[in-house]
Amino acid sequence: MKGVEITDCETLVVEGHIEATIDSRFIQIAANGSYAGTAAIDTAEIHGVFTGDLTVRKRLTIHASGKVSGKICYSLLIIEEGGEICGEVTRAPDTEKSVRPAAPALTAMKNNPAPAPAGASR
Repeated sequence: MKGVEITDCETLVVEGHIEATIDSRFIQIAANGSYAGTAAIDTAEIHGVFTGDLTVRKRLTIHASGKVSGKICYSLLIIEEGGEICGEVTRAPDTEKSVRPAAPALTAMKNNPAPAPAGASR
């Protein structure tokens, strides 16, 4: 397929060659598959080749046989040994910020000095 915009697709499995634009939940590029173009995906599993602009909202997994190049933006990145990634690679800003409790405040006690050691006089 060449020059298409793929819409209304929840899962795309690429086993041949596709040149397209897609916004979907899941893409899997098989070891013999290749995708060129623009993709905005929740989760991507790359065994083959991806070239172009790739935005992965959740998890990008590049398997040992996978090659990803272009402008890549991800939330979580997993690369197996042998997998390749090159180009402009950025991590998406966290949409759910974890909130840490503030450290307890330390207050100086000017009017209450520490007790004197045993046997010491004041």
